[in-house]
Amino acid sequence: MRSTALKRGFTLIELLLVVALISIVTAVVLPQLAPTFDQQLRGCGEIVVSDLDYARSLAIANGSTYRITFDDAANTYTLTHVGTNATLDTLPRSPFHNNEANRKQQVTSLSDLPHVGVSVTILGAVVTGNTDTRTTFVEFGPLGETTATKPTIIWLRAGSGVDSKYAAVRIHPITGVATLEDPTQTPPDIPAS
Repeated sequence: MRSTALKRGFTLIELLLVVALISIVTAVVLPQLAPTFDQQLRGCGEIVVSDLDYARSLAIANGSTYRITFDDAANTYTLTHVGTNATLDTLPRSPFHNNEANRKQQVTSLSDLPHVGVSVTILGAVVTGNTDTRTTFVEFGPLGETTATKPTIIWLRAGSGVDSKYAAVRIHPITGVATLEDPTQTPPDIPAS
């Protein structure tokens, strides 16, 4: 005896249910995959710290002075040599930055960094002390020290308005070592320029 099997396909309702379930799962999972403000700030802050460390290492290796200038309006910072030895004005090639157009400066735009979701912006930099003083640069000398005698803080922000998160990159004046502090919801008090 031969049995015949019925060939059965999916009904439209079954297909719609599957699509609806996939949509629900996607709606629940995708927001959890997007980085949080804290993760965005930490990632961007680590890039800023590594570029500060790079400028410091160039100053030590070459026995000269290197400067990183912050432009919060353009959301960029620029590395240049400002020492007296003009042969050091041309910066080494970097695998992380494209400075082929102008080898005398290395510009980093936070807006161009890879990010998912909210972007990170530079709020400003201050030299701390009895009263904080706004600054537009940090310079590293031949021993890795900064030319400022007090700590320098570069403030970063993710988000806008009441949903903003802030992170500080603090540079020790004697060692020149930069560290990233934990993000906070408390806005910094940055003096006007």
